[in-house]
Amino acid sequence: MAMIDLDDFKIINDTHGHVGGDRLLKGVAQRIQPLLTKHDFFARLGGDEFVVVFHERSQRRAEKHLRKRFDAIGRRFRAPLDVGLDRPIHVGLSMGIALSPQHASEGGMLLRLADEALFKVKRNKLERANWWSIHGEVDEEELAVSIAPYGDSAAETLDVARPHLADALSDIVDEFYALVHTAPHASRLLNGLAPKEIEHLKQRQILHVQLLTSGSTTRKSLIEASRRAGRIHALIGIDSVLLMRWMAIYHESLVRQCNMLPISKRSRYHLAQLLDHRLQDDLQAQLEAQTFVQDRYAAIIDQFMPDRGSSWNDAISLEMRLLARLPGMACVMVLRQSGPETYNIESSAGTAAHAVAGALRAEYGVRHSANLAPPDDSLLSKSWHTAEIHTCPHLAEVPDNTPALPRALMQDEIRAAACIPVIDEQRLPVALLLLLGHYPNQFESKYMQHFMRNLQLRGNEIWQRSMRPPPPVPYEQAVAFRRRLFKDGLRMLLQPVIDFRSGRVTKVEALARLTLESGEQLGPDVFLPLLRNTELDTLFQRGLDMALSDLVELERQGLRIDLALNISPHTLAEPDCPEWVAEALERHGLAPQRLILEILENQRVDRAARDAGVQRLVTLGVRFAIDDLGSGYSSLRRLASLPFDAVKIDQDLLARLHVDPVQSITLISAVVQIGRDFGCKVIAEGLEDPGMIEVARLLGASMGQGYAIARPMPAADLPAWSRQFVLDTGDDGPKTPLGGLAFQWISVRHGSLHTKTLEDCPLTRLMQCHNQHAGDAKALHAAVHADPQDARAAHRLLEWMQACILGPDAALRCERQEKGRPD
Repeated sequence: MAMIDLDDFKIINDTHGHVGGDRLLKGVAQRIQPLLTKHDFFARLGGDEFVVVFHERSQRRAEKHLRKRFDAIGRRFRAPLDVGLDRPIHVGLSMGIALSPQHASEGGMLLRLADEALFKVKRNKLERANWWSIHGEVDEEELAVSIAPYGDSAAETLDVARPHLADALSDIVDEFYALVHTAPHASRLLNGLAPKEIEHLKQRQILHVQLLTSGSTTRKSLIEASRRAGRIHALIGIDSVLLMRWMAIYHESLVRQCNMLPISKRSRYHLAQLLDHRLQDDLQAQLEAQTFVQDRYAAIIDQFMPDRGSSWNDAISLEMRLLARLPGMACVMVLRQSGPETYNIESSAGTAAHAVAGALRAEYGVRHSANLAPPDDSLLSKSWHTAEIHTCPHLAEVPDNTPALPRALMQDEIRAAACIPVIDEQRLPVALLLLLGHYPNQFESKYMQHFMRNLQLRGNEIWQRSMRPPPPVPYEQAVAFRRRLFKDGLRMLLQPVIDFRSGRVTKVEALARLTLESGEQLGPDVFLPLLRNTELDTLFQRGLDMALSDLVELERQGLRIDLALNISPHTLAEPDCPEWVAEALERHGLAPQRLILEILENQRVDRAARDAGVQRLVTLGVRFAIDDLGSGYSSLRRLASLPFDAVKIDQDLLARLHVDPVQSITLISAVVQIGRDFGCKVIAEGLEDPGMIEVARLLGASMGQGYAIARPMPAADLPAWSRQFVLDTGDDGPKTPLGGLAFQWISVRHGSLHTKTLEDCPLTRLMQCHNQHAGDAKALHAAVHADPQDARAAHRLLEWMQACILGPDAALRCERQEKGRPD
């Protein structure tokens, strides 16, 4: 349908009159008529307007053929028209065209659209490239005008297109899924879904396309939706290459649908332009979300390892809390074997943790017990018995007769699972790490498989770094312990610390105990690993208040001593910690200098915050001690940079005195010297027999504590104990084999302690008391006295004394070696 109008006809009509105008109109019609076919329709509407209905047999070639016919008509009017006036007249034509069925099918609508096209071409008659214009076409200048992908202009364009596009959205999504099925990985993902789930995905896709094509969509709302989609795609294993391929399919489908819409060419151009921009935003946001997810998972593996000797419960609990915060993670759980084929839930984290624990107990629980007994074909049993990682891609896919995990987990929107065994140095499983995800196939991609292998290696290392992991505590029991502790079960016992020079008690260490309703007392190794950081803070405040109250009561009874109390690094790093301590000291009327806080190195915290906490408390007047110097926790750097008043020798070093005496004495001596070099008092803890006391005193420790001196006791028992306690000062020499060994070690390393005469030597009296003059011991001792410079004799005596401590077999071996040696 075409409408033709003569350019500037009014001027011609006014100049030559109506007769001249009529002649011109007839001349125009006569020039057009020969170029029309018998199937075309040509008529004058009125004034200088004509209507032409061009008929073409082939719709596919119609537009191309029509353009040739339009150009032919235009060429006919390059020559002036001679219509019998005073001179030939040059006349210009303008024509607007609407096509059927592309633009409309009804005649009235086609006429209106052709009229709109005519108006546009007449408006630009001085700059136009053609004398005609097809409805919807735009010229180069108009095409150069870009449209913002969001805002009012975009909304106008989309509002025009959306009624036509709405019906095509389902076709676009169906076409998309048909193509997705051709990709192997994507096909595996979809084949694992139930028909209802695939239909749900399609509806979500339609909603996403509706958002892309909505006039009210803002860039912020699209980016947020795209990031959500990108996170899900990353979790189910859609990598960036596959994602870009999918987006290309979307783009192609949308553009094809837009080109078929019955809207103007300009609208189609602007629609394609803004959709292309929005799809780019969509793709970029999804790729960024994928990177975000992968970075979050990688950050778990890249964390610092806990120090050697760290508590297993502390370290693995921190790992679980971090894992539970990962995108897509519903629950993380650690299980330990509690008996043959039974397991205990040691700890758990995540939004679904409580529901998961309930589902596992309902399905696998042992009657009248907190134990779980999963069947052999369960995910837990397979992972434990094979010591390998096992996954369940889709819980709904597992046959009813052999469920990998309880189907009740599906109710908590858990769709996938992975079980990772923690392996010890003998390649045997010691714990299971159960990961439960919200999305099908969440643990199946190459990236996730790589992540889980690294997570297993990390778990193995954490286990091997931990010292004597405690047995698993069932969840209900852990809750009961915490409730009891903070209700009325906390007790503070005091263990005396003795000054080796004066033999008097100069301070006590306050030690927390959990007293159960039965009267049984549990040590901190049981309940401390069960506490959260905020609960550790509460425990410190309550323990400090109780211990300071005991100190005031002891002073009222004439026993003025100082107080030592353990503090966790997390509590020390709390900004309010100095206020807690200051208020407690003021409340009990005690000077800050009488409080010594012993820093436990069993947590990883912000070192700057921890050190700042130390400085604030030192400014207050509180003193500090490093606990367990010589263990894997301690740091010489901290000893050099922070103002410590005392250091405590790691009691594990003292415990090895009966296993490897000479080496242990060497290490203890080194630790004592380090403490003294830094101007600190050195405290030996864990002294369990008189021999250990003699070793600590001879090697230069300032103070000591341990069962050989006194066990932890209620504050009320301390005055009576103090009155009757007497410490052997050791003025007349060592009285134990360990003390004698330390005596000889010092003589070998730092100069002889032996007296001039053999009869008066402390070792002579020791050998007489312990019958250690058998064999060549007496001769070796005599040789040392005969020639104090005889290093060989001194070392042989040291070896003999160590052998006597280690037992008869070692002494016999030493005696045989001695007899076999040449003089």
